Amino acid sequence: MLADDETRQWAQRLAAATAPQETGIADGVVEAYLAGGAQREAILRPGRSGSGSAGIELVTALAAVLQAIDVAGVHLKALLDAEATGNSLNLLALIVGIKAYRASQANRPPQDPPVDPELAARARAAVDRLQTSLEKSGLPAEEAHERALLIIKELLESPASAAAFVRRVSAEAAAEPGAGPPNRSRRWFRRGGN
Repeated sequence: MLADDETRQWAQRLAAATAPQETGIADGVVEAYLAGGAQREAILRPGRSGSGSAGIELVTALAAVLQAIDVAGVHLKALLDAEATGNSLNLLALIVGIKAYRASQANRPPQDPPVDPELAARARAAVDRLQTSLEKSGLPAEEAHERALLIIKELLESPASAAAFVRRVSAEAAAEPGAGPPNRSRRWFRRGGN
């Protein structure tokens, strides 16, 4: 399925925030990611294509961001859909808190911004999930953390639109053949009789 204008705009925004050298190719990257299959594989695993060219390597950064958003989709949707996210003061405090967290020294424990504790917990969970996915794509932990914070900051600039974008990326990935039901890590069985 082809990306709509809003999805392309989000790809541009995320490229500008996390991988500025990729803004010119963002539309193609999001199209390939949403197409799935071999197209997605080619941008996520450039080494398998055998090309190893610098152009393909550049694509990988935005593709890794899209995959991280897909992987963290549940946490991002919870953050972006939270009632407290609609409160501009909470959003401002959360963005300020994220900036302060980025600027803090590595040996200081992270401090939650002065916002709704549930909103802060959702933000932390989303950052952690994004970071883990970005690390699996090959980024060093510090760079993955920095990029995760940039993604969250960008998404929080327009939470309603960002929520639709996250749903789109996650929905396309869940529709992949053989993907199975999303976010099901265990089966539930009834105990006892019928």
